Amino acid sequence: MLYLSTTMKGLEDIAMNELKTLGAKDFKIMEGKIIYHGNEHFFYRANYLAKTINRVVIIFSMENFENLKDIKRIVLNSDLCFKGTFGVTTERHGKHNFTSIDVNAIIGEALLQKCPDTKVKLDDPDVRVLAWILDSLFLLGIDTTGISLHRRGYRIKKHPTSLNSVIAASMIRISGWRKGILVDPFCGSGTIPIEAYHAFKGIPNMWRDFAFKRISFFDEERWEKTKRSVKIKRGEPDVYGFDSEKKYIQNAMENVSRANAKIICGKGRAEELHKNIRNVDYIVTNPPYGLRMGNRKKIFKLYEDFARELEENFSGTIMVVITPHKKFEYYFDVLEMRNVLYGELKARIYKLKI
Repeated sequence: MLYLSTTMKGLEDIAMNELKTLGAKDFKIMEGKIIYHGNEHFFYRANYLAKTINRVVIIFSMENFENLKDIKRIVLNSDLCFKGTFGVTTERHGKHNFTSIDVNAIIGEALLQKCPDTKVKLDDPDVRVLAWILDSLFLLGIDTTGISLHRRGYRIKKHPTSLNSVIAASMIRISGWRKGILVDPFCGSGTIPIEAYHAFKGIPNMWRDFAFKRISFFDEERWEKTKRSVKIKRGEPDVYGFDSEKKYIQNAMENVSRANAKIICGKGRAEELHKNIRNVDYIVTNPPYGLRMGNRKKIFKLYEDFARELEENFSGTIMVVITPHKKFEYYFDVLEMRNVLYGELKARIYKLKI
């Protein structure tokens, strides 16, 4: 069966490698998307366990086309058919003589023609039909996820600049951390420490619901079997989070509790990290950018003080950091750098050796 998963632009290879460990194969990477094969039940496993993707879509058609008539023909000839209400959403890239609304209409018309037990419902339908127009390539599928997987469900307290959990999970993978002490000195709402803890233990996405439960081919027995097959790893990792603001530490602890994570969080300034902990193996962090909070000069002063702290007390430590600024390039050895698109913000993820 053919699937498509979306992820953050710049992290496609990280998502592909995670999907591979879950049993996917035959990958094709596109910008912000991964197309691959899995068995007919793979979407249960991917939605429940994957941390570096946003969505799992079952693809029923992937063909080249020339016009809207071709699209209608492709939909009518596809194996896509279901019962219940549906809505159509199209993402379009390239120059065409039609709009996404035109595509939605032609797909809806074709589905109503071939699936008699269906009805269009734009607000909260049973089935969300997704289509992509990528120049001359047309893809048609069903969303099995619903609300994006980056919304884990454990974050009950937010931070003004909370990090997307898909990015946080990807940064953990980029770090290479498997054991040893991992610290986030700017932990905010606790997303990075929580994602690290869940990665170590193999904890699934258990705090949220999934769209596949409303699709007519949903198999309750298979879903329960998938959940029972997940084995949580024994032992506890050494994961710590610190933040200079007491209120954020309190928020982080509430999220940590909700996420069933055993993490030590405490108040502390990143520029004086050695006062809270030493012998750190990995630092994974999302420092303030100065774009949405604080003064730019003040932020750069923070970076300089933090870099000095790391040079003086944490030599040899591996650090993964996300930032739109190049400051850390000047202080440490760059092991890896990748450009990512975080909403409208262009940022870089660095893997550095202090």
